[in-house]
Amino acid sequence: MIIYDGNIYLKTNYIANDKLSLLADLQVRRIVYRASGTDNDQRQISINENFTFFNPKVGANYNIDENWTSYVFAGIGNREPNRSDFIDQPPNTPKRDANQQETMYNLEVGSEYKISAYSLSANFYYMYYIDQLVATGQLNDVGSPLRQNVERSFRRGIELQAGVKLSKKLTWNLTATLSENKIEKYSELLYAYDENFSLDSIYAFELENTDIAFSPSIIATSELSYKPTKDVEIALLTRYIGKQYLDNTQFEGRSLDAYLVNDIRVQALIPQRMFKEVRVQLLINNVLNEEYSANGYTYSYVFGEKVTENFVYPQALRNYMIGLNLKF
Repeated sequence: MIIYDGNIYLKTNYIANDKLSLLADLQVRRIVYRASGTDNDQRQISINENFTFFNPKVGANYNIDENWTSYVFAGIGNREPNRSDFIDQPPNTPKRDANQQETMYNLEVGSEYKISAYSLSANFYYMYYIDQLVATGQLNDVGSPLRQNVERSFRRGIELQAGVKLSKKLTWNLTATLSENKIEKYSELLYAYDENFSLDSIYAFELENTDIAFSPSIIATSELSYKPTKDVEIALLTRYIGKQYLDNTQFEGRSLDAYLVNDIRVQALIPQRMFKEVRVQLLINNVLNEEYSANGYTYSYVFGEKVTENFVYPQALRNYMIGLNLKF
């Protein structure tokens, strides 16, 4: 496959006064796909696709006072399909579910407040997509995720961050993302096979307002850090990932359970004269031996009756990693 990719852009920042600044970023991008030949399953490949994108972004920052800053950002982003989107589409896939560009309209409004030992920030976002490329929950023959276009979809939510210095040695940082990630109308395709396992027919089931695959509505993290000395840090790292679905149907039988995992990180600077800096780090991952799966894939088909096969990747129980960083 031969790909030509070129772009021109204009970027500018304008400081109106000591409180208000404006920014603009305009990009024109051109991508050309060329490919021909025979795939490993003996299908003939012939691709000749051209994409021209205009990706504008504008924003404004406003300093309410020396501790409080707010901003607004808006933009349009376009993205082309990748090689797998072209090559690995299942046979007889309708045009709507094939390899079109995706377009995103993005709006973000946020604010950040910092004072003394505290910091707070919130970012509201709304992303509306036309022909978003989403994971189907299936894999190709080498284990890479398959994607398809969905006509209308959106992601919206709020990102929260907070930090507090509890003492000279103890710091606590928290983040949380609460979101809704939906496909307005989704067509589930089921392939029906005969007794010789040859494709017999294709059924389409229309669904509305379903969750986008691998898009949990709640993600939260915590980092509690203790520095007994200026050169040593001990941190407890906690992350919570909410329930998510393996595909875009929002069926309970094709989902991953929420999980909570804790890690411990210990790092220290080693005094010496040979290098500019020597840092040793020890990571104890999944310190509480949580059994969970963070990813997987699923297949559904008809073979006399509807069959759904789910496969998940069990994550490691308690494990350790030691790292050494040298600065010359």
